[in-house]
Amino acid sequence: MTLTLCEKMKDADWLIVDTETTGLFDPIYVIEVAAQRMHGWEPVGDPFHAYINHGVPVPPEATAVNGITTQFLRKNGRDPGDVHSELSAYFRGLPVVAHNLNFDWDRCLVPEWTRMSMPIPGSKGFCSMLLSRRVFPETKSVKLDTLRELFQIDATGAHSAIGDVGAVVTLLHDVVRPRLEGAGLHTFEEVTAFSRATPIKKCHARLTQPQTTATPPPLPEQKEPTDEWYVLDGDNNVHGPFPADQVRELAAGAPCYIWRDGIPDWTISSDDPWFEKLASRRLEVARPKYTEDQNMAELIGLCRGVIADEKVTNKEVYLLSQWLEDCPFLDTWPASEIAQEVEQILDDGVITKEEKERLGKLLADITNA
Repeated sequence: MTLTLCEKMKDADWLIVDTETTGLFDPIYVIEVAAQRMHGWEPVGDPFHAYINHGVPVPPEATAVNGITTQFLRKNGRDPGDVHSELSAYFRGLPVVAHNLNFDWDRCLVPEWTRMSMPIPGSKGFCSMLLSRRVFPETKSVKLDTLRELFQIDATGAHSAIGDVGAVVTLLHDVVRPRLEGAGLHTFEEVTAFSRATPIKKCHARLTQPQTTATPPPLPEQKEPTDEWYVLDGDNNVHGPFPADQVRELAAGAPCYIWRDGIPDWTISSDDPWFEKLASRRLEVARPKYTEDQNMAELIGLCRGVIADEKVTNKEVYLLSQWLEDCPFLDTWPASEIAQEVEQILDDGVITKEEKERLGKLLADITNA
């Protein structure tokens, strides 16, 4: 069964998958795979689980994470063709969810099926890690280990494919589902769109504020809001936060779509009284200053290293994405804008020259390189 658009989540069929591999960079071989079919938010039937022996050695650094050795696979690993044929039958063409969908799907499973000349048995759904960034304002890290500890999810089998699939099932069913339903997100399509929505602060606000279609003007006695605004460009990409005067400067004085923490939806800059008031004040700082702490300094140093040779490689994009997984300030500039750009680059599983050039320009602007 394939998912139809706007199908209610309670009626939707999809599945959760996780892999353990020989490493993070090509060539990547899947050595353990697990999956669980879902109907709505409920697991259905037995999970799929198998170890795979590709006949390649497992590097020590991979064993240190997942505990799988070359010797173990010689005894317990199965033929790759047999495993993937059975996995394909289990998938049934359903949308696939994973806690790092870009890695498990785009960088592990799809290349492996391509090497084996096998058809792709499913389609990309949503990434539960990116969804968690938008659902959990109370934590700065959305790594599965952190979420296990925060929400007291059984850590048995952590860093095994079958154990991590079970943890994601519990996380989505027990913790994510009530928050999404409370925000009026009831279909698989809506959940998928929300997992990619920006800015992240707006996603947090949607989960904590009542839904409304109108943007009420601020009362005269209302406390002045923080002068941090997000803005949409002509391609509906989100940028910010910026002070109101810089937004106006970027838009050459023309009205544009803006949002700040505290209002329910995008609005036109000329219709927001606070924007007009704050934009009339000239600020000395052209862009927000990043917090001078150890973590932010590490990010800025990483960005400078990426563009040091005036080009960005695929491996550097992956490294930056990996670092951002545990970034403690993804709702703060410049981490917010870097994370948004990296998410968009990795979304379709293909990194183009133009995307790397765009990321390089962003990093150069941020680091004043």
